[in-house]
Amino acid sequence: MTVLGRGSNALVHDDGVPGLTLRLGGELAELNLIGADRAWVGAGLGLTVLINRLDKLGLAGAEPFAGVPGTVGGAVVMNAGTTLGEAKDLVEAVEFVLPGGELRQVPAEALRFAYRHAELPEGAILTRALLRLITEGVEARITQRKALLERRKAASPSICPLVGLPSPTHPETSPGG
Repeated sequence: MTVLGRGSNALVHDDGVPGLTLRLGGELAELNLIGADRAWVGAGLGLTVLINRLDKLGLAGAEPFAGVPGTVGGAVVMNAGTTLGEAKDLVEAVEFVLPGGELRQVPAEALRFAYRHAELPEGAILTRALLRLITEGVEARITQRKALLERRKAASPSICPLVGLPSPTHPETSPGG
């Protein structure tokens, strides 16, 4: 089985993908607030959608995902981020389903986050992440996020959408900020 988020980092052969392809949606693409500063977020929720919903709620915390294509699930699994931080900075816990159907929740520490990596059990499919959100200083964080996006746009003007990274980026002009 292949789990496909939004396909933003996927390049598929003309023959397709062998086996079943899964795209998370419905309840697995929702944001559910837990108190004032935490939320269970479905792995299928797009990162831009997450940021926009938090803006409307007057919350922050997902700034590390600014300009990153894809979903919450993909961002957690690869510890996605920018100069504003990484997934590990806001993930408190995750929920996943094992190949046998068992649903588990584990704290973020169990994922052993590293650069662009998180450890999940073999064959596990991430379903949700519990995120720590920020209720104070939201406007300043929005300003930081907008500045990051402007820097990225100036460093890598896009003529057409690309799949993944076609070539290494020079560190001084990295579109990640």
